[in-house]
Amino acid sequence: MSAPHTQTSAVGTGRSLSYPMFAVIVVIYLALIQGGGLLMKHLTGEDDFLSTRAVFYCMIIPLGVALAFTYGVIGYLGWLRPVLRDDRPTRSWVRVVPIVFLVAIAGGIAYSALAQQGWLYVVVLLIATQFVGWGEEGMFRGIGVVMLREHGLTEGRVALWSSIIFGAVHLTNAISHGASALPQAIMVSLAGYFFYLIRRVTGQCRELDHSRALRFHAAVRDRDSGRPDLLSRHAAADPGLPAARDHPADQTPPYRTGRRLTRPSGNTATRP
Repeated sequence: MSAPHTQTSAVGTGRSLSYPMFAVIVVIYLALIQGGGLLMKHLTGEDDFLSTRAVFYCMIIPLGVALAFTYGVIGYLGWLRPVLRDDRPTRSWVRVVPIVFLVAIAGGIAYSALAQQGWLYVVVLLIATQFVGWGEEGMFRGIGVVMLREHGLTEGRVALWSSIIFGAVHLTNAISHGASALPQAIMVSLAGYFFYLIRRVTGQCRELDHSRALRFHAAVRDRDSGRPDLLSRHAAADPGLPAARDHPADQTPPYRTGRRLTRPSGNTATRP
């Protein structure tokens, strides 16, 4: 394993990054999120994301640390510009990709359900999802893409391998989800390819996030419809989110009491 060293490269003056070192950086990034989330849950006693306090301590803090680590690495490598700016030309038809994502996000928002949530909870949770998006974009479509270009790969292979790496990270879910992690990783790889296209067409490593926003709004919609809370399940299925223990499919749906979403006791079937 070789440490990064200074050199002039295809993206300008900066440090180069070997494949093993990139793997180490990704492992540290995931450890900060998952380990930090577990630590905060131990310190605060929170075991779900159903309150503003839980989201702040168990999501915002570990995700914020991982985000700072990601862009600290980018700054150390001297890759801030090539990570944030992508000046490679692309074909005009690719412009339809971010448009489709924007339409999907707008159509996926459960506006009535959002209106019923406390505004502080909604704002804090949206900030947390943005941290996930900017962190993953910076790590995989930022550092990952620039590193692959540094090693001389063609753009087709950069798109392919950055997407495969993005999906492969989700194979770690096999520890808790078993074989179901494989199809998820395949779908995430496909999503990673479209995120790469968004980077190319916008010319920026930007957060259209895309899946994170959709998952958030799906979670809110599920609470409103009385289905099990999906935010905890999404967190458990995404290495970019701190894990939550409280996500069985047969779980009683959470409801809001004051500032905290709680689960009703007994056999209550209707919203209080």
